[in-house]
Amino acid sequence: MRYITVSGTYYEQGRQHGAALPQEIERIIGDVLRPDGWDMGRVDRYLDLLEANMLRLCPGLVEEMRGIAEGAGIPYRQILTYNCLADIWQINAFCTNVSFQKTPEGPAIGKTNDIGKDSQHYHALFRREGGDGGPHLLATWPGTVWANCFVNGRGLAFGAASIVKRVRNEAGIPSNVLLRWLADSAGSVAEAVACLQETPVMHHPANITVADSEGRLAVIEKSPDGCEVREPDPNGVLFATNHFCTPGLSGTDAPEENLKENSLARFANLDRLTRGGEQSVERLKAILSDHTQPGAVCQHGHQDMWTSVAYIAVPRSRTLHFAYGRPCETEFVEFAL
Repeated sequence: MRYITVSGTYYEQGRQHGAALPQEIERIIGDVLRPDGWDMGRVDRYLDLLEANMLRLCPGLVEEMRGIAEGAGIPYRQILTYNCLADIWQINAFCTNVSFQKTPEGPAIGKTNDIGKDSQHYHALFRREGGDGGPHLLATWPGTVWANCFVNGRGLAFGAASIVKRVRNEAGIPSNVLLRWLADSAGSVAEAVACLQETPVMHHPANITVADSEGRLAVIEKSPDGCEVREPDPNGVLFATNHFCTPGLSGTDAPEENLKENSLARFANLDRLTRGGEQSVERLKAILSDHTQPGAVCQHGHQDMWTSVAYIAVPRSRTLHFAYGRPCETEFVEFAL
């Protein structure tokens, strides 16, 4: 696992990031950017739109991308394309979130990343010590200004799970970039809700779980054409897979049948796994490692779904627990901001 410390301006943070991980960034770009068969006119049009939208709404993160490119010795346009790939090609990965509001440490968010077999090298942990957007602990793909999971110095934590929905909002920014902007700009669930309601995304809908050090927990269902909030149950339990549940968005997602079946099965299994008993970080670790079928949370190829890593974010203690590999067979390591 790579653990990188950065600080300074957005550009300086990006340059430190790129200089620390050039080989990892080049490897992943080689995996995900394969231009054979691309309609380059279409790609360039969306890239120009997304770059213009980011310059309007979160210009510092464009500067950070420029810094990553400079530090890694990779053309900026490649880094930009990589950061925008989910929204240009309407790509979705599939993850699980499960959260407790009433652990001894306050709210805690557990999250898997289900991006593919043996793909833990797509994850690195960053500590931003100060300067633009900091401080925070944040896990993301090397070479991106995204966020997979974070806890920031103001006491906000986040994890998300992707949704399939074939819609596009050309005024929006990349969804994964918005999640990083959330880490930089919000310090409470109320501020996170406002940020997500106000900032459009081009594509890549998601269930976005947020918790804060004051004890609030929520799932924000975010789509290019809507934004709804779901609260915990009376026991302080909240979970999300890869379909929408709020009245305003339920039924508008459109995954393939096997993916919808997988999402619904995990949701039902989480309902069973979270009933009664203690609420704790250790119990979240056990849930993230669950293999019950149907509905395994830690996925090993069922319906071609693979869990790569897992996280638990605790906003009150500003800690992030990271399992660099499948959580059923990998120890969680605790990092503190």
